[in-house]
Amino acid sequence: MGVLRCSRNPPRVVVTAKMAPFGVVRVELVTRLPANANQQDIDMKQPEIIKLQKFLQQKFGNKNIDVRPRVKLNDSVEVFIGDESIGLIHADDEDGDKSYIFNMSILDIDLEDIS
Repeated sequence: MGVLRCSRNPPRVVVTAKMAPFGVVRVELVTRLPANANQQDIDMKQPEIIKLQKFLQQKFGNKNIDVRPRVKLNDSVEVFIGDESIGLIHADDEDGDKSYIFNMSILDIDLEDIS
């Protein structure tokens, strides 16, 4: 398992990669938005979704990243690059310190063309 931390003051981005059973690589990106991005409840509202999208676009330098609400669930959003879904973002407000967990699964077949 490898961990990459990019930070200024408290960590803002943590990337963890580990091998899971059946050749699946699990990558987690945990981000903390500025305090002014917090919402009162755990439901993902449109202004919060827009902030998450802008944050990811800036962090990864990719304007094609699109964060969309899920049809039947409002506790998370889906992250797309173009038409391809690349993961989910869940809100966590356990200790009154809201954070966002970006979960992205990468199958071993997705890595076959990577040199």
